[in-house]
Amino acid sequence: MRFRKSLILFSLLCFSTLISCGEEEAGNVSVVLGMSDVILIPIDTVSCHAKAVAQGTGQPAVNDVLGSYFSIARIFITRKEAKLPLVISYIKITGMDHEGQEISKIYSGDELLALSTEWSKTGVAGTQDGLGGTPHTSKSIATNCPAYLGGFGLGATISGTAFVEVVGYEGSEISNVKVSPFKATTTVNYSSNF
Repeated sequence: MRFRKSLILFSLLCFSTLISCGEEEAGNVSVVLGMSDVILIPIDTVSCHAKAVAQGTGQPAVNDVLGSYFSIARIFITRKEAKLPLVISYIKITGMDHEGQEISKIYSGDELLALSTEWSKTGVAGTQDGLGGTPHTSKSIATNCPAYLGGFGLGATISGTAFVEVVGYEGSEISNVKVSPFKATTTVNYSSNF
């Protein structure tokens, strides 16, 4: 638990450094989605995190993603070179509803970990050595539980482009290796009628 708190604090520090430098894209890290077009589903649904919490308590899962929503089945984070551990601080998905209002969802903490069974087991979203996770020399990692963006409203015809940002860092605060923050962005098209 102490490690997780220090990891979150360190991630926030790295992100504030990233913003102050004005860096927009990561040179070594990129993000790719399993598809470029998604359809809005006009109902509410249950997120991976809510399912995990329900399993842990023995209670039924409660819908926590408002309709209409779209899901991104897999998010792939790839690197040109994989010499250092990679840690994801958060994933943010942003779109616009039919009234032009921004809708966004930030996956961090336990919600971020719930996007991958491996991340849930190890407590780290990213690569690492030791805890049974993906070795830090891996060039690609991916989610295996869908990420959702909901709240588009029911009954309206909507289409647009959503932005998916993956923010984190490469390096290790534990072994005094220089830490390099990154922000990788991609897009996905959404529509209520494909």
